[in-house]
Amino acid sequence: MSVTLAGLLIWSEFLSPSQIQPELHDLAQRGAALAVAVTPATLHDGSYFEIAAEAREQGVELRPWLLLAPEQGYWAHQSNTAEICAWVREFLQASARRGLGPDWITLGFEPSAQFMASLQSDFAAHHWFKALGRLRSAKNDAGYASAQAALSDLLGELHSRGIRAHAVTTPLVLHGSAKRDRVARALGLPLVDLPWDEISYMAYRPEFKKVLGAQLGPDLAYLYGQRARERDGDRAGLDLGEVGTITFPALTQGFGDPRELAADWAAAKAAGIDHIHLYALDGMLQSGGAWTDWLSEPEARKPRRELGTRAAFHALDLLAGLL
Repeated sequence: MSVTLAGLLIWSEFLSPSQIQPELHDLAQRGAALAVAVTPATLHDGSYFEIAAEAREQGVELRPWLLLAPEQGYWAHQSNTAEICAWVREFLQASARRGLGPDWITLGFEPSAQFMASLQSDFAAHHWFKALGRLRSAKNDAGYASAQAALSDLLGELHSRGIRAHAVTTPLVLHGSAKRDRVARALGLPLVDLPWDEISYMAYRPEFKKVLGAQLGPDLAYLYGQRARERDGDRAGLDLGEVGTITFPALTQGFGDPRELAADWAAAKAAGIDHIHLYALDGMLQSGGAWTDWLSEPEARKPRRELGTRAAFHALDLLAGLL
């Protein structure tokens, strides 16, 4: 019997049922949950239900991660909240008809890929005031309030059915202390101050290295873990990775060695985070070794202070404070 990894969730974004189903036994043995991307296309062709039925039989906690079609924005955002809410309700109806109603619903909140690419370009070039202007001009307080109200109604419906709700988003929304939703409003991510059962933040070190142009280490996971814990208490989770080569929405080379992921995992635990999510099973299966090599849970270990990492982190705090 393998060691149980309580609180661990693994993402799967682009794998087919035939790729996921053989791994469900190992997930069950380790007590790990699986978050599977579900789009309208994978709902209508029945492939999600193949995974859901097998996961239930194996005793794996399955979280459907509901995403729109790319032309609708893919991730949740204030501009497509109506479509997201309608999609969740459609999914619930279809799941009920199959007798495979979920225990969880996961929603990912990110700005449009085009907006984030522009913002990341500003950060990489250290054009902080250009990024600030871009964020200020993007704010739409009326749209944000309307989207929050719609999501609040949706969460009420989920909770009335006994379904828990998990939001995952960029850790940029954790920056700035004067007003906790300042960055979320600028990015159009209306998830702050809603009754999520779990909120996790994508502290993907390879992405931050690419964007900030700095040599970042496990201290990044520690800092975001501390901030997430301060903001959200026991509901806070941290998403770590990425593993392998990521091609969507942009080409990114993620971790190639399980020890890199383990270092961030240890740092997140030292920050008090119990909900650890690894992105993703896709890359683990393509890594060349056994994908379970990535699941060697480390002891909590506070990383050494990294001046470059902390300088970048506090620069983002200063930028958020000017919004």
